[in-house]
Parts: sequence; structure tokens; C-alpha cells
Amino acid sequence: MSHVAKKIHKSVKKFGDLLRQLREEKGWTQEDLGAELGTDRAYVSQLERGAKNPSLLSMVKLADVLQVEVTFAGVKLT
Repeated sequence: MSHVAKKIHKSVKKFGDLLRQLREEKGWTQEDLGAELGTDRAYVSQLERGAKNPSLLSMVKLADVLQVEVTFAGVKLT
């Protein structure tokens, strides 16, 4: 695995861990979050395990549902 691929894998895993934490802080199940997003529990599970790399659109939807901000280089995207 290349250096860049390792960094991406680490970032996707870190994102999934944070997503799980935010979901649990709301007291939601994966099913609850999936319903809010208009998707299923399996997609949420894949994101949380780092098995799926979310698109920017997905990240913005997640941020809206979870009432958090998405930023890039200090600039608010949501």
C-alpha cells in the first residue's frame, strides 16, 4: 500500500470513528441515522467501519443531519 493510500485509509477510518461517536451522542442507532439520511443501516455501518469512503455530498448531508460543520482548510463548507 502506498503512502498516500495509507493516509486515505487512516482518514476514512478516523471519519468513521467520529461518525459513530456523533451518532451515539444523539442516542441514535445506525437504523435511525440511515432513516434521517434516506439510506439504510448497511451504508451507515460501512461508513463507521471505514469500509466506505464518503463523498463530499454525503459528508454535507451527514453534517446537516448531525448538526455539525464540515470544514476544509479552516473554511466552513456547511
